[in-house]
Amino acid sequence: MASPVPATDQRRRQARLAISELFLDTALGDADFVRLRDTLRASGLSVAELDAIYADEVAPILHGNLNIVAGVWSGFDVAWLEQEIARRARPPRFPLLARVRRYLVTRSTIADWRRLRQMVAAP
Repeated sequence: MASPVPATDQRRRQARLAISELFLDTALGDADFVRLRDTLRASGLSVAELDAIYADEVAPILHGNLNIVAGVWSGFDVAWLEQEIARRARPPRFPLLARVRRYLVTRSTIADWRRLRQMVAAP
């Protein structure tokens, strides 16, 4: 029997799964953004933590989904996503290249992320 996920990990899991929806091969509507905002707010994570999850954890793994003909549109498996995040986690060796990489993996979703981020940060 698997041990329960600690509360902090569960909050990150919820945030990762919500942010992953920006990388689905579907258009998000206003109701989707409100739902995602509520999920991210409920995580209790700071906007800075959410920024890091978006740009450094989720985007590097899922950005390619938006560049293929038949991308995933129904949702990503959170266990697979977390496994990939853990597998790829390491500090950047070349900070300038890390900034270029960050731009490349977020350019398709940055407008949606900025909209969602602003909604999360608003009172």
